[in-house]
Amino acid sequence: MQMLNYTWSKAGYWILGAGLAVAALSWRSSLSGSPTGIGRVLGVMTVGQTTEASKAKGVWLDLNPTRVEGHQKCLDCHRSELAAWQKTKHATTAFDLLRSANALKYAKALDIKTEDIRRNSMCLQCHATQQTDDLLGPVVIQGISCESCHGGSGGQDGWLNAHAVYGPTGTRRNEETLDHRTQRLSRCETAGQVRSDNPFQMARNCLACHIIPDEKLVLAGHPAGKLEFELLGSSQGEVRHNFHMNQRQNAEISTLWSDPQWREGQVPGTAAGRKRIVFILGKVADLHVSLRNIAAASEVNEYTASMQARVAVNKELLLVISEFAPVPEMASIAEVVATLEDSVFEELNDDNRKLLNEAATKLAEHGRLFGQKYDGSKLNEDADILKQLDELISQSAPVGKPYQP
Repeated sequence: MQMLNYTWSKAGYWILGAGLAVAALSWRSSLSGSPTGIGRVLGVMTVGQTTEASKAKGVWLDLNPTRVEGHQKCLDCHRSELAAWQKTKHATTAFDLLRSANALKYAKALDIKTEDIRRNSMCLQCHATQQTDDLLGPVVIQGISCESCHGGSGGQDGWLNAHAVYGPTGTRRNEETLDHRTQRLSRCETAGQVRSDNPFQMARNCLACHIIPDEKLVLAGHPAGKLEFELLGSSQGEVRHNFHMNQRQNAEISTLWSDPQWREGQVPGTAAGRKRIVFILGKVADLHVSLRNIAAASEVNEYTASMQARVAVNKELLLVISEFAPVPEMASIAEVVATLEDSVFEELNDDNRKLLNEAATKLAEHGRLFGQKYDGSKLNEDADILKQLDELISQSAPVGKPYQP
């Protein structure tokens, strides 16, 4: 049997760019053969020019305030999910950071008035939930809420009501027909719902805030995002809220994803398989977002150096993963990665920006296909190599303790 041997080193090497030293995660690889095979309403604000202008810079969280209904609308069916989420730092701490000395420093550098930081600023994109209420007008909901991650749900063509209607009145979820389910999910996706069965989009939504897309904000002193941020570990910790099939048990993985009803052979999805998919697509989405952010930057500087550090790490990781999982979609991702030569990042001219954006688009396409096609169980016919992949993934430790009722 041919084996792959990879070792993990945290803070293994340094990437230098524009005078900025960025500690990176390092993968040292050696091959012996090749593998076969939530909050309170703050008050009235003016939604508008600042946040809209910021969206032109890199990958911002795409949330339409007119679509936001608020977490109270989720309580009927998702009481345990909401209870879990309200104990997270996303819900309890994110907004409070806007009162900090650092927030004042960043605001001053960006000519944001102190009174606007928590009412009308780019900061609200990731530290709060913006909503346009029919009666109150524009409001700010403190903290990151359900719709920050899953998409605004309201409107006549929204997904709020449609996502849990399984047929004529009284139809239970396990009685839904295949045709109705297909139409329902298509309608919800068109309406902007971000579901657990679209793991690339879930990953991209997370990283739209965990990787800072605004160049000026980072140059004003705001951290560009933790290089060691790992989607799988983060999703397995305090933010975990997998209660849909059992409101008394916070499952290790998404319960609708693992439900055998609509799976091939009605075989339940496994935790190991799901973790492989989330881990891999977390890296694809990280690279995708970083490339978009570099392409949107004004010039090569400390901001692009921080993004390039992420690119370097995730390029190497994805090449490693493509060896563990030699499926066509991963091969396509590896081909995209191979086009990202160092010279592309040395100058942000039109040709290089185009190349970066094209690479980001292709990564998104391949990532979505990978997430749709695989459940993580058949990434390699060699069980021993899958075991090595799982050992690699196991080093992604949960961030915080999952809530249990």
